Amino acid sequence: MNVNHRLALQRHSEFWFEDGNIVFHAGNTSFCVHRGVLVRHSPALEGILAIPSGYDTNGTEQLPIILQQISEQEFTHFLNWVYHISVPPPPEEQFLVAILKISHLWMISNSTKFAIDGLENLTLHPT
Repeated sequence: MNVNHRLALQRHSEFWFEDGNIVFHAGNTSFCVHRGVLVRHSPALEGILAIPSGYDTNGTEQLPIILQQISEQEFTHFLNWVYHISVPPPPEEQFLVAILKISHLWMISNSTKFAIDGLENLTLHPT
């Protein structure tokens, strides 16, 4: 990662924990979160993180894990769900789709079910 790219990145205002131990980049934003919290939700993610990726990354601020197909907003929605910080009642479609996308990718079955149930409810009971 070159210096110019690094300067363009910003730390997420809510999901940059000083005691976090794994760094992700989504869009132009860095997230420093707790590996244990993510792994508790996704045992499959623990295996994914343990496999050498072949990329120059290790989950630190200097060598973060780049989430190429996940936007900053999608990852923020997902972390709101994982950390139980801000789940809109009832959850909006955009929120549910983000949870479904990342939960499916990281094989988090309870989150996948929550998102599908929520999307079905939106379809059956539109406002």
